[in-house]
Amino acid sequence: AEIVGAYTTEIGGGPVAVRSSALAEDSSEASFAGQQDTYLWIEGAGAVLDAVVRCWASLFNPQAIGYRRRFAVAPDEVAMAVIVQQMVPAVAAGVTMTLEPVTGDRRQIYVASALGLGEGVVKGDVEADSAWLDKAPLRVRKREISRQTRAYRYDSGEVTLVDLAPGEGDAPSLDDDTLL
Repeated sequence: AEIVGAYTTEIGGGPVAVRSSALAEDSSEASFAGQQDTYLWIEGAGAVLDAVVRCWASLFNPQAIGYRRRFAVAPDEVAMAVIVQQMVPAVAAGVTMTLEPVTGDRRQIYVASALGLGEGVVKGDVEADSAWLDKAPLRVRKREISRQTRAYRYDSGEVTLVDLAPGEGDAPSLDDDTLL
């Protein structure tokens, strides 16, 4: 009842993303991003409830169990929240970390981005741009631009991985103003 109430009242219905945030998601040795299932462009209270249950259950899919076993994450160290967020038709998306993930430098922000929905960045199956920003003063420190050939897009009721038109993926997925 609380999920349906939040979906209809707080979000206002419409398409949502249903995704995980797990306790043991990232450590200095491993990144668990993409191990649990994500459901995009879910509409209707019944479909949202179904996606929440499937997302929670994916904490125990063979892929997630095997990955945790490989990195010696004990079963009692595992907990997960399921997040329901309003969907937006993103031109580009990705992941932002409020510190430099390799060195742990808290004076920097790291951004990985790609054209389309952020799903490809999380899964690692699209080419992604990387940017490092200094927090103070806020400025772009360094960029690595990838030639992107595919993107996740929503079309005709489903999210699919599509080939980009020639030249479409040659420019950065995010410009400096957007990064800042």
